[in-house]
Amino acid sequence: MFNNIKDRLITIIVHVLVWVLLVFVFFMYPPLAGTGAEVPDAFWTKQGVHIILMITAFYINSYYLVPKLLIREKRIFSFIGCIVLIGLVCSFILARVDNWLNLAEQLEKAFGKKMWPNLYIDFFGLRTT
Repeated sequence: MFNNIKDRLITIIVHVLVWVLLVFVFFMYPPLAGTGAEVPDAFWTKQGVHIILMITAFYINSYYLVPKLLIREKRIFSFIGCIVLIGLVCSFILARVDNWLNLAEQLEKAFGKKMWPNLYIDFFGLRTT
């Protein structure tokens, strides 16, 4: 019994450390470093939503899709379809957040570069999710 509790505690600690590292990368590493421009607050809001979506996608995958579809039922194509669907849904949500926050226009003002928002898919969100 002690080993089971110890194993769970180690798992929790590892998960927390990995998520802290990811949050550090998303929030502390300055985008477009060296430009001297200040990143708008809307960018950080979107990063927060992105982190929440990534955490949600990970735990859906880890605790539901892998055990049910891959390990128990061996339904590989269903699993792949679910993963693609989760990625597309997350990227669609991130694109909606971009539009809602008017992020492309704010980034254009901050960095002097024309940003072309995609109304339906956030390709960075799709890749990272």
